[in-house]
Amino acid sequence: MDTKIDFLPEKLKAQRSLRQRIVRQVYLLILVAVGLVVWGYFSYERVAEARAELALLHERSAGLDHLLVDKACLQKEQAELLIKERISKQLGSRIDVLDVLAEIERLLPAGVSLLSLNMDGVQLPVNRAGRYRGLAGSPSGERSAASAGVKRVRLVIQGIAPNDVDVANFIGQLSASHIFEDVRMGYCKSMVVKNRRAREFQASCHVVR
Repeated sequence: MDTKIDFLPEKLKAQRSLRQRIVRQVYLLILVAVGLVVWGYFSYERVAEARAELALLHERSAGLDHLLVDKACLQKEQAELLIKERISKQLGSRIDVLDVLAEIERLLPAGVSLLSLNMDGVQLPVNRAGRYRGLAGSPSGERSAASAGVKRVRLVIQGIAPNDVDVANFIGQLSASHIFEDVRMGYCKSMVVKNRRAREFQASCHVVR
């Protein structure tokens, strides 16, 4: 059996052993560095994908916020429309009271004074043709055939005028107005105001829808 005998000095053996350890450590560092590079590459890919998903989520979140704002606006508009519809069904007109008063003030002749002004909602029957009968109502046959009623605003005006001409002019102005329809004279009678003769009258009409 051959036996190898190493005649190298201990110093050289120590240097050789140190050099081998250094080489192994360098190889190990190289492997670690390669591993870190590979891990960093895949980590960067995952980070890039995560960032892309995060940007997509932010975009979807912004879209949802925009939709929520639109939904709130639509709900507000829907509530306002429901209120207007309910008012229209209850009052039968979309004309504001202030518009009615302003129109009456515009049409009122200089010598005519109002004694009372009354506005109330009335239910008018509707026939098969979709038309309603005016303030006088409808025959019993049409009432039985009516499928639904129409809510209208009825305006009753009571006033005094110097003569019949002023009364006729005021009634004519009401009939020609775009706000009033179905204008009718209730009565017109003589009266005395401060020792002067005048005409008391009453007229009624519907406010347009």
